[in-house]
Order: sequence, then C-alpha cells, then structure tokens
Amino acid sequence: MSVGPAGAGIFSDNSTDLLMRCQELAAEAGFAGRCRFVEAPASDLSVIKSASVDAVTLRAVLIYADDNASAFAEFHRVLGPGGRLSLSEPINRFALTEPPERFDGRDLVALAELTGFGEIHLTPAGRHRSPGADAVEGRLPPRTQSLDESMKAVLSSEGAEQLSAQLRPQVEQGPGQRRAAAAYLWALPSPS
Repeated sequence: MSVGPAGAGIFSDNSTDLLMRCQELAAEAGFAGRCRFVEAPASDLSVIKSASVDAVTLRAVLIYADDNASAFAEFHRVLGPGGRLSLSEPINRFALTEPPERFDGRDLVALAELTGFGEIHLTPAGRHRSPGADAVEGRLPPRTQSLDESMKAVLSSEGAEQLSAQLRPQVEQGPGQRRAAAAYLWALPSPS
C-alpha cells in the first residue's frame, strides 16, 4: 500500500474470507491502523462516502460482477476531485469460441464514458504459450475447480487416471497455446 505517511486504504470485497486475509496481511505489515475493511460488492459501495477517496483500484472484479454499470457509477461517486480509476480485467471475448455477449475492453471504455469519466486510457495485453502440466494447476481462475478435482467429481478413479495419462504428454509437449487477454484501464472523472 503506497498512500503516503498520513494516508489510509479502504479494502472492499464481497468475500468475508478475503477481507479477513487482507486484515491479517495488513496487521503483519504494520498497516492495520491505516486500513478499513468493507464487505460490499463493487456495485454498492454505499458505506463509503461520496467524493472521499483518491483512487479506486481493482483487478479481476468486474468479470464476476452482476451489474458493471452500477459498479462504474459507484467508482465515480466515491472518487474525490483529482481522483483516478485504475483497473485490470481479464477479457473473455478474446478466445474465438466465446459467445459475443461476453465482456471485453470496449465494454470497459463504454461504461467509463457512460458514468462520467473523461480521460480514459485502455491498454490490451495478449496471448501466452501453454505452460507445462504442473504449472496449469497453479494458474486457475478464482472459484474454479482444479482439473484433478473436476475429473474426480465426474469420472471413476480409473477413468481419471486414463484421461490424465492421455492429456499430460500433450500439455507437456506444449502443442497449443493458451489464449488469455487482459485490459488495463485508467480513467479520470470529467471535470464538473
């Protein structure tokens, strides 16, 4: 957290477990007295006063939110004069097989414009080569089962072993690519 010697940070999430972990880490780092922890979804930050924060930062939040327009409106509302929005979101419309109604960088820009942000910057990031089989397990998105857990849930032990034996050499050889994209957006509210 870099907020200067007198600054404070507000950590907001709709996960009690995540907020508890953030509290533990803040205490370990000696910053607990300069932090506030708020259990709230991005679309309803009503517990945070209007125009009371200098920056809103988030990573991979909107992809899971139900109401992104309300989230952007809340980001705009809580930002004070000279405030800044900075976010990074995975873009799931990058894969060719994704349905067209999925989220992408154009949606981020449109939502920022719609809610009153003026200066808007968007930087996309691209594709990566497939990692080895052991690395795949450690790179799962939040709230997903591992491949091993998924196989055990639907296959017999023997079936899971057979599928794993067939897939592992293919992943290790790296014949394909893992498509992944993210968008990095920062924006400033329009002057009043």
